[in-house]
Amino acid sequence: SVPQAIIAFLESEDFEDAIRNAISLGGDADTQACIAGALAEAHYMNIPDQIKTFVFEKIFQRQLPLGLRSFRRLLSCLARRFLNRLARFLSLVFFHNDLVAIED
Repeated sequence: SVPQAIIAFLESEDFEDAIRNAISLGGDADTQACIAGALAEAHYMNIPDQIKTFVFEKIFQRQLPLGLRSFRRLLSCLARRFLNRLARFLSLVFFHNDLVAIED
């Protein structure tokens, strides 16, 4: 998911384009869109207001009945999942780079 999300971000022209690119890849689209969106927000420094409003309304409509405690647990779980996948991807990248350097 991480490599696909990075590609979706690199091929984007703005925040919304990065999200759409990630979703259009299929597969683990929600994870890819989260990662691409995080990269896009950091790079483009802007999430369009209409997207922010839509997301906040959906979150609060669905999550408040479950209570903020459940919502915090969900966010924590998603953050751990993302960080574990990112760490695995980066270790593969660095390990591969070491092999290339040794072969040269």
